[in-house]
Amino acid sequence: IMPIHWFMIAGFTIFIIFVLSAFNYFGAEEVGVMGNVITLAKIVILGLFIAFGLAQMLGSTGWEPKFTANFMPNGISGIFIAMGITFIAFEGYEIIAQSGEEVINPKRNIPRGIFISVFIAVVIYILVGIVAIGATTPPAGVPVYAFLGQQKELAIVSIARQIFPFGTGGVLMLISGLAATMSALNVTIYSAARVSFAMGREHNL
Repeated sequence: IMPIHWFMIAGFTIFIIFVLSAFNYFGAEEVGVMGNVITLAKIVILGLFIAFGLAQMLGSTGWEPKFTANFMPNGISGIFIAMGITFIAFEGYEIIAQSGEEVINPKRNIPRGIFISVFIAVVIYILVGIVAIGATTPPAGVPVYAFLGQQKELAIVSIARQIFPFGTGGVLMLISGLAATMSALNVTIYSAARVSFAMGREHNL
């Protein structure tokens, strides 16, 4: 017998999918408004994360060696191996192209939308990475990269708990993570409907 919390998770998941599908049913404008609200919430929280992290990093001493001493312990090969996992962070931009039929002046605006989105995301990723390394205080004798590796998916939550005032960082980052998941689900439903429609029109569905 499945535990009751699994049924609660399944029920909540179905509810979220139903709500987002309903928004998609009413039209692209409604989806866009909701997507903008969710994205703005994510950017504000990440902006606070970066701001508090930089303030803590630059207001302390001893952060420079974190970027110089044993900075790449596994060398360039370690970076390429990590890219095999992190490339997924750059998925999703194709949805801009999949919404081409509903974009004003698509020949001009779709390429701009893709490249501007990638540029903004890369800047945010770099700043979050700098803060993650420079503002984190690992346990004594443990390198920052090892501490963050031990935290796995909760690494950014652990960093936020250290840098946000009044211990609010963990909750805020969890909210940001939920917003990111909802945003991804929203645009996936949106693009799936457009792709299915286009394939059906061409008798390829």
